[in-house]
Amino acid sequence: RYRHYAPKIPLIMTDDPCDTEAGGKKWAWIGTSEPTGSPFIKIIFKDTEEYAKELFRVLRLIEKSGAEIIIAQIPDETGIGRALKDRLVRASGI
Repeated sequence: RYRHYAPKIPLIMTDDPCDTEAGGKKWAWIGTSEPTGSPFIKIIFKDTEEYAKELFRVLRLIEKSGAEIIIAQIPDETGIGRALKDRLVRASGI
């Protein structure tokens, strides 16, 4: 089995865009909804398909940005959302 890409900074998954506690660190948000708080970087995808397609490119971009932690919105587990959630789990190292 090959290893999936995982960013060098921590990735935390949440299903609640209001749950954006990053412990005072510079944090990046990725998801399809607006987060609460003020992320260092915010990437809002138009839908789950775009989220899945752009995930690894965006993770690499964030990793180079100076962000210290990534908070990722967990997608619905329907259609491509199931595969996207699997990619997020692997990227988070869970």
